[in-house]
Amino acid sequence: MGVANIDYIRSKYVDAYELDYDLPYDDISVCTPLYNSTKFLKEYLSYVLAYDWPRDKTSLMFTVQGDDKTYDYMKSFSKKYGDEYRRIKVQRVKQLSGELPHVKNVVLCRKLLTKWSRPDKYVFFNDHDNFNPPVSIKRLRLALEYGADGAGGVYVFFGKNQWEPEGHIGFTAFFLNGEHMHHYSINTTGNVGNIPVEMLGRMLWVDAVAMGAFLVKREVLDNVDFFVPYGSTMTDDTAFCLKAREKGYKFIADFGLLVKHWGFDMTLRRLNPYIMEIKVDRAKEMQNRRDKMWRDGVYVHPDTDAGLNNDVKRYIDLDRIK
Repeated sequence: MGVANIDYIRSKYVDAYELDYDLPYDDISVCTPLYNSTKFLKEYLSYVLAYDWPRDKTSLMFTVQGDDKTYDYMKSFSKKYGDEYRRIKVQRVKQLSGELPHVKNVVLCRKLLTKWSRPDKYVFFNDHDNFNPPVSIKRLRLALEYGADGAGGVYVFFGKNQWEPEGHIGFTAFFLNGEHMHHYSINTTGNVGNIPVEMLGRMLWVDAVAMGAFLVKREVLDNVDFFVPYGSTMTDDTAFCLKAREKGYKFIADFGLLVKHWGFDMTLRRLNPYIMEIKVDRAKEMQNRRDKMWRDGVYVHPDTDAGLNNDVKRYIDLDRIK
């Protein structure tokens, strides 16, 4: 976990002076790798369609892997909404095998999406299991005005083997302390932990942030490539950020943009009336995905069905800026 004290956290606060929200609507690509997504694709796309950014300034880019009906569904989506968006691209991508196939395929897809999104000024990476509030792109775009080259909303993941009772759930904002990475977390019950409530609603300078809800400048993507971090417990997005930091790029994690994450849905469902009607056996689907990703060698697990601590519960509002 590294250093975990309020003075350290305060040293990372962004000096968030008042900004004019009337920024220009630049061209943005929303880029998503899809893998056997039909069980939650309708829910995911409902959030994409709700983004508070002009559709004629937005491109939607999707890679599709797996063997379910995701590709057919997305082709229908493209046909229905193609005239409303600047561009929509849906393409099948052959899966890679071998060591760490999950990470290897994510890297492959991110590289393709980066290429397709040119020349758009910004790219918004949106994982298919992250359901982001309508204000996400606009809020992260504002974060870049404070001097960041990329900014991300935060969600949760397992910091240890998910079946170990002492495992922690970490928020996807990472800090370097010497040679060690650390984050702030709650335990698997969601009731205790060391996340300072003072962090909530604030933007923090971080060394890495996960890309489930991540806006980045084109310049960064032109100068830093995605790669598989072999021999490391890091995922591709964390490794990308650290590589970019070596080149002088800076990142912000927005603890005012707490993103609803697949697997956490069992806790957040009652907080969002817009998704109450979704009928999915989530417990079964989560376990299936966990089993698949565990076999694929995903060391930092992205799913959990644990509860949120009360301070976070009281804070979360999925549909407005705090």
